[in-house]
Amino acid sequence: MNAKLGKEKLLSQVAVNHTLHDISNKNGEMVANYAISNDTFLTSTNFQHKKIHIGMWASPDHQTINQIDHVMVSKEKMILIHDVMLKRGYNCDSDHFFVQIKIKQKLTIVKNRQIQKYKWDRQLLNQKEKINKYQENLQSMLHEIEDEMDINQDWQKLKHAILEAATEFKLSKDNGMMNVRVQSKKRMKQEENV
Repeated sequence: MNAKLGKEKLLSQVAVNHTLHDISNKNGEMVANYAISNDTFLTSTNFQHKKIHIGMWASPDHQTINQIDHVMVSKEKMILIHDVMLKRGYNCDSDHFFVQIKIKQKLTIVKNRQIQKYKWDRQLLNQKEKINKYQENLQSMLHEIEDEMDINQDWQKLKHAILEAATEFKLSKDNGMMNVRVQSKKRMKQEENV
């Protein structure tokens, strides 16, 4: 936008006095009004650097340097910006220089929810009457499910029906440990007999 920001008192709401220019041009006033109306801050004027690191545009004769590119951030997020400065030396076929912004943001840690895991009694899967009962229960539950337009809701209903029909095959924690202990005792007796 080629906005030159000066050191006027009007700009004190949206900018700091670390700028190359003393007086704003028309575009600078428009940018300042936009920043005021949208509750943002021009962080490119917030950090004091040498003039060589502030000028973002150089004229073709390299005599005139202007600070006409700016970084605008909402006032809530302003504390995340730790530095804004110019990076010279990159050839991008432009008379503007790159602007480097250093941002430090803390990431929040989201704890994963524990997915409930079930232990199944595999010995019951060998009993034909238990399998038939499971199949009948599952079919009756599936007939009761109404189709939804959302595939995620359909999947949740299907998953719930499968788990409900298979409640007879779930091991309680105590029962599961008992099975492990019984099986380990059987193995020990077999090893003693060998």
